[in-house]
Amino acid sequence: MVAGCDDHDSAVADGSISSVFYSAIQYIYSYFDFSCNKIVSPKTTLAKSRSINAIKIYGLTNSVGIRKTSSYHVFPAQFDARPVVHSVMKFQNVLATGKACKFIVDLLDWPGVLEAINDVGGWAPVEKLSVLLSKHQLDKICPEYAHFQILSNMHLFLETLKLSMTYIEETINTAEITLRTIWDNFKCGSKQKAWLKRYPFVVVIRDAILESKVVFPVLESPKDYN
Repeated sequence: MVAGCDDHDSAVADGSISSVFYSAIQYIYSYFDFSCNKIVSPKTTLAKSRSINAIKIYGLTNSVGIRKTSSYHVFPAQFDARPVVHSVMKFQNVLATGKACKFIVDLLDWPGVLEAINDVGGWAPVEKLSVLLSKHQLDKICPEYAHFQILSNMHLFLETLKLSMTYIEETINTAEITLRTIWDNFKCGSKQKAWLKRYPFVVVIRDAILESKVVFPVLESPKDYN
């Protein structure tokens, strides 16, 4: 059963599980460096500490004239929101990648999925095409299909994601904390006209957070409806 996916911000807007899988592979390929089907390092440097200082990440420092009152920040009139929006986009991509990894692992570990794949010939055809893609450097000609290279050995790919799950979960946690901190510090959920009139860039930051959000489905056991 799939939960947590709506048409506005979901990778499954067209209702096809294959499109979700395709999107997840794209995110994983774009974020991780793979070598011999092992994650070498993330392409985006990201602190893994739970106590990460989100203020430093998106530039809320005294050097730009920001004051902290008892309940919220006071921003300079000419505050440059571009670094904040850039950080939002970065962490939304990181968050989406982490959730893509979890989706792939949960999907392929779901009871009966691998058996169904084996019944129709297994991963061999996909792995063969993936090897050919790399061998003949077809990704240089068709870069939009480059992410299929990570499917050359599905068993190793899945095991790699499982072994990296602790890091992946820490990454998800860090990204969620950072985005939530940005949202709270800029009072993005505020409907106070005075606040939004004083700081019109808050709307830009709010829209960046909402519009860049990508949701991958969460697999849940079917509920027993009586």
